Amino acid sequence: MDTVIFLEPAITVFHLLIGIVLIVSVLLQPGKGAGLGAAFGVGTSDSLFGAQGSTSFLRKVTIVGATLFLMTSLSLALIAKNKIGAGTGAPSVVDTVPPVPAPAPQDGADAASPTPDAPTAPTPPASEPAP
Repeated sequence: MDTVIFLEPAITVFHLLIGIVLIVSVLLQPGKGAGLGAAFGVGTSDSLFGAQGSTSFLRKVTIVGATLFLMTSLSLALIAKNKIGAGTGAPSVVDTVPPVPAPAPQDGADAASPTPDAPTAPTPPASEPAP
């Protein structure tokens, strides 16, 4: 379990790098209007990969990047779940809320009368005339 915790920062850095590569590969792909890819010469016949080579290369990079991004996302989620389940991580929000006690039934008390615990309306100070 300890080795998984030491791998978490490495997986996180790898996850961020994959995300950057994935964003760049998607933006460089030529679309219907050629988009951002046309600004860098992607899709031209004199490119490094040929006329269709860059499109298929960027498509493969996107598929591999998306698969790796999914795998790192799932692994980081499992690490976080195990850290919380083992008691070493941050507590859940539900665990931090104190329980609300149920109101005790009062025998013979009028339902309209306020209970000693209930807040009452503020009374005006004695120096001001009452409305």
